[in-house]
Amino acid sequence: MSLDIAPTCERVPKHPYQASPEAWLGAEHPDYYWAEYDAIVWQPPQDLGLQPLPRGVHFYFEVSPEWRSLVSIAVSGKAWPGTTGQVRLDSTWGIAPSVLLPLADTFAAHTIDLTFVPPQPLPRSQFSMWLLTGVHTLVFNSISFGVQPL
Repeated sequence: MSLDIAPTCERVPKHPYQASPEAWLGAEHPDYYWAEYDAIVWQPPQDLGLQPLPRGVHFYFEVSPEWRSLVSIAVSGKAWPGTTGQVRLDSTWGIAPSVLLPLADTFAAHTIDLTFVPPQPLPRSQFSMWLLTGVHTLVFNSISFGVQPL
């Protein structure tokens, strides 16, 4: 028996756009966009002020799997000394709950995984990753989206 399963799609800063099936990422107010190092870097001020700039990434995938899916984001980062920073991953269509990643004040690599079953018919999926309070440095390296492995 063969299942018609969409392949995993991966986007990285060096290759943010794919024409078919369409998939892309777009960064909001990064401090550095280093395609040669496959990294998007944010270093927001410790005091974000009353109207902070939205900092993060939007992800768009024209084709969604019909089965239980996995979105996996590779980041590295740290919080300001003595605090805990937070990064939030949201699904734009509300197809999955938000995921919060706490960041310690020591630089470390992290993987944010979000699993869900896409409602049908839903031909496309959109996600956003946002920097919240306490983040000193965040480096985005990649996102992958596809059927969750068994």
